[in-house]
Amino acid sequence: TLRFGRNTEFAASWDPRAFTYLADRRTLLATLGNWNGPDRVVVLRVGEDGTLTRRAGHDVPGWAPEKVRALPLPEGRVALVAGGTVKLLES
Repeated sequence: TLRFGRNTEFAASWDPRAFTYLADRRTLLATLGNWNGPDRVVVLRVGEDGTLTRRAGHDVPGWAPEKVRALPLPEGRVALVAGGTVKLLES
């Protein structure tokens, strides 16, 4: 279990498209809505034993975490699409 602070909620709790699992990289990307600050996409590593480790967090524009999408690309990259912008991430 990981905690992300008060007034936060994973958008995947109501929209499964807000959750991306990259099985070959054992990496999970999920949008985290935050009522007191910027929404974020969190990147977590899934260990062999199922443990979760935070790897990164990326602020996303706007107040609509359910509209953020992560698109896996070749060579370990991920396109993060949010608020009319695209940002490339290294997973």
